[in-house]
Parts: sequence; C-alpha cells; structure tokens
Amino acid sequence: MKNNSLFIQYRHNRLSRRLLFYVVLCSTFLTVLTTGFQLYMEYTGYCSEIDASIRFIRENYIKPVADNAFRLNKPAALNILGGILKLHGIVYAEIVEAETGGKRFVWVSQGDSNAESDIEEEFPLIYENSYSRSDSFGILKVSASMESVYQRLHERLLVILISNAVKTFVASLCILFIIQSTVTRHLISIADYTKKLDLNRTDQITLKLSKTESFEPDELDSVAAAINEMRLRISRDMAAQKQAQETLRESEEKYRTLFNVSKDAIFLHYINPETGNPGHFLDANEESLRWLEYSKEELLQLTPSDIRSPNFTYDAESLREKMICQGYHTFEMVIVSKSGMEIPAEANAHRFCYRGENIVLVIARNISERLSAQEFLRKANDRLEQEVRRRTAELVAVNEQLKHEIEQRRRTEEALKKSEIRLNEAQQIAYIGSYERNMLTDEGCWSDEYYRIFGYEPEEVPCSQAFFYEHLHPEERAFVTENIRKIYAEKASYEFHFRFIRKDGEIRFGHTIGKIKADKDGHLIILSGTLQDITARVKMEAMLLEKQAQIAHAGRLASLGEMASGIAHELNQPLSIIRLNAEGLKLSLKRNGSLLPRYESDLKAVMAGVDRAADIIEHMRGYARSDGSDCEHICLSEPADTALMFFKEQFRNHEIELETHYEDSLPKVFISSQRFEQVAVNLLSNARYAVDKRKEKESDSYQKKIVLQIRYDKIRNAVVFSVTDNGIGMNSEEQKRCPEPFFTTKEVGEGTGLGLSIVHGIIKEFKGFMEIESEKGLGTTVRIIIGV
Repeated sequence: MKNNSLFIQYRHNRLSRRLLFYVVLCSTFLTVLTTGFQLYMEYTGYCSEIDASIRFIRENYIKPVADNAFRLNKPAALNILGGILKLHGIVYAEIVEAETGGKRFVWVSQGDSNAESDIEEEFPLIYENSYSRSDSFGILKVSASMESVYQRLHERLLVILISNAVKTFVASLCILFIIQSTVTRHLISIADYTKKLDLNRTDQITLKLSKTESFEPDELDSVAAAINEMRLRISRDMAAQKQAQETLRESEEKYRTLFNVSKDAIFLHYINPETGNPGHFLDANEESLRWLEYSKEELLQLTPSDIRSPNFTYDAESLREKMICQGYHTFEMVIVSKSGMEIPAEANAHRFCYRGENIVLVIARNISERLSAQEFLRKANDRLEQEVRRRTAELVAVNEQLKHEIEQRRRTEEALKKSEIRLNEAQQIAYIGSYERNMLTDEGCWSDEYYRIFGYEPEEVPCSQAFFYEHLHPEERAFVTENIRKIYAEKASYEFHFRFIRKDGEIRFGHTIGKIKADKDGHLIILSGTLQDITARVKMEAMLLEKQAQIAHAGRLASLGEMASGIAHELNQPLSIIRLNAEGLKLSLKRNGSLLPRYESDLKAVMAGVDRAADIIEHMRGYARSDGSDCEHICLSEPADTALMFFKEQFRNHEIELETHYEDSLPKVFISSQRFEQVAVNLLSNARYAVDKRKEKESDSYQKKIVLQIRYDKIRNAVVFSVTDNGIGMNSEEQKRCPEPFFTTKEVGEGTGLGLSIVHGIIKEFKGFMEIESEKGLGTTVRIIIGV
C-alpha cells in the first residue's frame, strides 16, 4: 500500500514528475559524458602504445637491422622484421636501399604492404666503419594502423555505455527517492497547510512537519518555523492595520473639523494638464461658502476664473510659470460672490500631486481691513515727507559737524595703524604672536608673528582651530585638549607649554598665556592670548641640566677619589707588610736550603698579587680626576688597557668572551688619559650589563661576547675607539635618548642614567663625537671618534 501511495504521489505531483524528468535528463547526460571521457582515455592509451612501439623500434631495432642489412644477411633481417610486426599496431615493415638514379629498391619486407596505414615512420640505416665514418646506405620503413584501436574501442563502447547508464540511473533514482522522502512530501504538507490558513482566526494550529524527533532541525523545519512566525506577524499586522484605519478615520475627522472651522477661505482645484490653467474646484471649507454665497454643489461646478472680479487685472502667465517652477506663490486677488459683492483677499497657493493629478491648495484671507490701514498709512506718509524736508535742513548743519568728527577719527585710525606696526615689530623681535577668537561666531584673528612661528607667511593658511591641532606634536594633543577643556570649564586665565611642528617639519616648543571673556550670564565670548617660541630657552635649559649632571657627577667622583685615597692609605700598609713578609720568608728558606721550586713559585705569585692590588688602588685614586690639565698626546690603547684591568677578572667570572683588536702604528691624539679611562670604563660597564641581561632571558646556548677595537680612519683623519656587545640592544627611541642625562634602560637601583651623558660630555670637550648603532635583541656598538 505504501508503494502504491508513493506511485500515486508521483503521478499527481508535478514537482515529482519534473524531478523525474530532470533526473532522467541528467542521467543521460552524465552517462554520455562519462562514456565519452572513458573512451577518450582508452583511445589515448592505445595511441600511447603505438608511440611506445615506434620508440622501441628506434631504440632497439635500428642497429641490428643496419648491421644485418649492411652484411646482406637477409634471413636475419627477415627475422628482425618479423619481431617488429609483433609490436602493437605495426602492420608492415621493409628495408629500402639507398636511392640510386632517383629510385628506391625494396630489399626485404614483412607484413601486408596493401594494409591501410595511418602512421608511417622512416629510420635511416647507418653503418659506422673502422675509419670513424658514418655512411647511410638504406632506410627502415615502418607502417602502423589504427584499425585495431578502433575495433577495440567499438567493442568497449556498448559495455561502458550500459554500465555507466545503469550506475547513473540507479544513483539518480536513489536521489529522487531521498528528495521525495525528505523534501517533497514536506513541501506538500506545507502547501496543504497554507491553503487551509485563515488569517482572521486566532486559533490556528501551528504547522508541524511529520518527522522523526531524533533528527536535528533542518532547513524545512526553518521554513515551517518561518511560516508559523509569518502567520503570527500577519495576524499582528492585520490587527495593527485595523487600528491604523480607525486612527486614520479619527484623524481625518479632526482635520475636516479644522478645515471647516478655519477663518480663512480654503479651496482645492485641479490644474488642466494640457493648458496648465486652473480646473474645477474639488473641495472648499464652510468659510469660503459663506464668502461666495454658493452651496458646495454649486461651487464644485465652477473654476477659479469664475469667482475672480473682472475689474481686477493680473498676470496669469507669470502666475502659471511660478506655480510650475516653484510649486507655490503668494498674490492678491479680488473675489466676487454670488450676489456680486467684491472681497479683496491675499491668497497663498501651493501645488502638489495627488494620485497622479496636479492639485492646488489655495488659502485666501480677507484683507479689507489691511487695505484701509494702507490708505491711512499713505496719508501719514505724505505728512511724514513734509516733516522730513524740514528735518533735512537741520541735518545739513549736523552733517558739517560729522565731517569734522570723521576727520578726527581718520587721524586716530592712522595713529592706530602705526601702533599696530610697532606692535608687530616688537612681536617679531621677541618671537611672540597674539591670537583672538570669537566663541559665538567662531571667527579668529592671528598676528603676523603667530603665522611666522609656525613657519608660514601671514594669511598663507586659514585662521582655524583645525590648523592649530594639525600642527600640534602628536604626543601633546591629549595634553593641550585637556587644558583647553579645563579653560572652558573654569573660565579662567591659563598658561602652559607644548610642542608643535612647523611647516618645514621642525619640532619647536611654545609657551602660551591667555584669558577668556564671558558675558554676565557666564557664556564664553572672547578667547585671547599670546604664543611665544621658547625653543632656544628649552635647549639652554637642557644644556644647563646636562652641565648640572656633569657637576654632580664630578662631585661624586671627587668623593670617590677621597674615599679611594683613604682606602689606599688603609690597604697599602698591610699590603706592604704582606710583601715584606713574603720576601723575608723567601730569603729565610733560601738560607736554610729549604726553598723548593714550588714554594718559590707560590711566593712570587703572592708578591705579584700584592703588586697588582697596589696598582688597582693607585688607578682608583686617579680615576676621579676630571680636569683636563693632564692632557697630552697619547695612544688610546694605553688608557684602554688600564680600563680593562678593572674588568678582566669580572669578565672571567661572568664567562664573557673578550676580544681586543688594536691596529698597528696608531697615531696619537691629544686627550687626558684619565678622562678617556672614564669613557672606556663606562662603555665596558654598559656592555657587561647588556650581555648579562640577555643571558638571563635566553638559553644556555647563548655566548656572551664583547669586542673592543681601536683603528685609524683615514677618511676622517681620526682614531675610532669602539665597544661592541651582543647583548639586549636598544630600539630607535632608546638610541635617540640614551645620551640624555638621567635617562636609563636599567632597572631601578642598577643605574643613574648619567654614564653615556658623561661620556658624551667628555668626548665633546675634546672635539670628538659619538656614534651609536643598536638593534633590539641583537646588540649594540658605540664608537668614539677623536681627531688626530
């Protein structure tokens, strides 16, 4: 029964029949397509076999055929040709002698020479003699036929076609059955539900598809849910539409009431689309019927031309053009009632489109009282003209007095201009510009020097707040915006510094002072102030801070020198005693004959250690000397070696690989040896810190390394002292700021930020300069260049 019902559905379901048609059509198409593709693949395979046979002949048969043909061994040659005929597709083979007298002679052949040949190949027969000469004496001619290929394809055609057709058709029927089971029957259910749907009923049953609940919701469930949602929305929309219609009816009653109770006459009339002239009236309010003394039915049979007074002339063409171009017009007219009474009126006409037709709404107001008032005003105007003539004579005298006052004002303005010129000159000298902005109109005014401070000529750019914000340094915009917000909020005077960018890209420092004027209600009216370029002052302050840092460092070094002197005084005595005791012990052992080589070596090591400690203490005492009185021409390798005395033991304990490269015959430079020791110590200390910090972050495979190099630069005529490390490195911002006093990348308590600042100051003192190259995470190179 189930199969019968499914068959009935197929018969009566147009979608199922259409799907069946398309399935059969697609099956046929796919069958033909796959069959053609498979036959093509087999055809190309057979052709490849023939090509392989010809390649095989070229590679394996040419030499033996040539040898036997050259020796005239006909049986062997026939045997070889017979082997060639066994190759796939080869139907005929012959050996032809070389051309003599324009003719070729077949020496030996195998196969059917009359067989249809699709492919022919000729191979020259060459015999290489003992004199290394190659002579061609004949040709091996081979013919191949595609007949066997076509025969095999014909045998495969029917088998492939039937098998592909069966497979494709069975798969298509399965797809059709699946679509019928999963889609079509549910679409039929949805169609039946929508046919029975009554949107006026609120108790409709919810659409639910007959599906197994174990499956997750699919697209058909989404369609059913959408239909249920649509039914609910349409029901709600219909209820809302009924409510809107009721509201519209009430609104229409209200507007009809307002239309009828208006004290102005209101008309609605058509416009003739062909001529553009006014047509019949569409509607009129009660006031217009009272004016015209017509009933509404009578008025609707008339046109605006019927109620105009023939005694009143107007430009109908101008009125028509204004209504077409502008859509509205105000004009005066005289209306004639049914009884012949004339009523002067001012009319406002508005054109609009309603249901594809042009309609004009005219609102007319009785201006009889206004015309009476105008007549009264005309008479009053005549009296006023007489009074004006009398007063004119009096004003002539007053005019002479005003000329005298104007001349005085002109002189005052000239003095004011001269004062403004002097003010501009004073602002230019002091690098001070002034500005003023009206907060109500947003209009501003800048002095000439204000433009010059930003690198522009006066009036070259517009005077606007946007220009000011565009030229602020990006890091200052938030600061300036917050200050301006506080100024507006507190309505007080202000003063602050900020950085700005000139037209040429130069960054400068500005100092602004100003105040805000407010009205009696507290509303901001005028913002005015001055802007001074204080770049030179800021640079001088920075230099002052650098000098103060150097002075502070000099004080600390002086204290260090005093402390070193105290330590040297305290340590030199016990060191002297240790050395004397070591020498006395050596002499005593030598007198007794007990001085073994091992003892002598140990005592020498003790005395060498004492001497090294004394040298280090002596260098510590001289390290803090910062004056340049001891300047002399020296080789930089000497203070560099002295500085290394402080670090060799540290580098060994910290497992730092140290490389030193000193160029031979280095020229001497004029510098203080002790001051340059400070430079070398600071640079080596920074390098040691950098490689130690990178070691803390990376694996054990990382090898800490510092390279100290001194070389002569012929181009610059200078000696270059460089320290290179493979430590943590610096980014571009850190490279730029590292010579600044108190700037440091070290953690709190590990550095003061004065090392490179002191180095920079010392090098500048001796007319040298410093270069820094660094990359974050890879290392740093610091070069000190001092002229010879």
